[in-house]
Amino acid sequence: MHCWEKALLSPFKTLLSHNRLWRQFRNIQAEGVYRASRRIRLWSRILDTAPVITEAVADGQAVDTHILTYSRDYLSAIWALKSFYHYSGVSYPLIIHLQGTVTPRMIARLREHFPTATLITQPEADLNAEHWLMQHGYLVFWRRAGKAP
Repeated sequence: MHCWEKALLSPFKTLLSHNRLWRQFRNIQAEGVYRASRRIRLWSRILDTAPVITEAVADGQAVDTHILTYSRDYLSAIWALKSFYHYSGVSYPLIIHLQGTVTPRMIARLREHFPTATLITQPEADLNAEHWLMQHGYLVFWRRAGKAP
């Protein structure tokens, strides 16, 4: 590709890269249409299953289940958690950590499938981390600066 072609296409590529539908299209293209359609059908079946009721989170609990997820993989997290609780036969308290941008649809689906789970968003986690770090000396300053001691 010539320099002038890159110069002409660069703004167009930048514009498309910020378009959610274009990114979804490119992800499906990279994954393969057949594989993506199988995944979507499987996720639809998983979303049709009954909710999982877990124990409430309590201080002094011997075991909690934690999972970290974000907007692009929360459906896989639902699948993994439902499989875990189904095959293990346990009802450990569930804490779901949501990283990055959280959509109302994501929250609704997680609440629908795990009504007793505790959901912790990124801003909540950041506040808790800041509070804890402030109690432990200069660690909070290194965290804000993005540097380790």
